[in-house]
Amino acid sequence: MEPFKKTRFIIYSHLLFVAVCEFVFALMVPLLGGFPELDQFLLIYGFTAMTLAILQMIWIAVLLAFNNRPNSMSILSRTSTHVYSFVVLSAVSAALFFPFLYPLRTQCDMNRHSDGLAGIWCAMLVLELVCCATLAILAASTALLIYRTALNMPVPLKHANITQLDRVHASPSQAAEEGRNGGDTDSFTSRTVVESDAGSIKKGRK
Repeated sequence: MEPFKKTRFIIYSHLLFVAVCEFVFALMVPLLGGFPELDQFLLIYGFTAMTLAILQMIWIAVLLAFNNRPNSMSILSRTSTHVYSFVVLSAVSAALFFPFLYPLRTQCDMNRHSDGLAGIWCAMLVLELVCCATLAILAASTALLIYRTALNMPVPLKHANITQLDRVHASPSQAAEEGRNGGDTDSFTSRTVVESDAGSIKKGRK
C-alpha cells in the first residue's frame, strides 16, 4: 500500500471512530440529563447532535469505501468530493461544539446538590465537546492535506480520482511500476475531462 494511501486510510478510520464517539456521548448527554433548567436544552441539542453524528458516520464510511477505487467513475471517488465533504464535516462539528458550551458551567457545578451526578453530567458533556472539537480539527486538516497534495497533480481537482494523490507521494520506483501496469486512473480522468469539455461545447453551440 502506498504511503499516502495508508495515511488516508488511517485518517479516515480515525475520523469514523471520533464520529462514533461523538454519537455515543451525544446520546448519553440527554439520557443522563442534568439540572432541571437544562433538561429541555440538553434534550434538543443532544438528539440534534446525535442525528448529525449518524449522518457524519455514514458519510465518512462512504468516503472510506471509495478511498481506493482507481477505476471508478463515481463522483464519490473524486478528490474534490473528499475535500468538500471534509470541509462540511468540519463546519458541522464546529457548529455542534459552541452550543454545548452554554450548559457547561451549570453542568459542572460541583457545589450544587445533584445526588453526586454532577460529575457524570459534566464528564459526558466535556467528552462530547472534545469529540466535536477533535472531529472539526481533524476533518479540516484532512481537507487541507488533500487539497495541498492535489495542487501538485496535472489534473484539475474536480476531475482527479482520489487515488491519483498516491502518485504524487510515490517514490520513483513506485511511479515506474504504476506506469508499467498501465494508466487506468489517468485514462479515466482523461475520459472524464474530454466528456466534460465535449458537453460544454455542445451547450455553447445550442
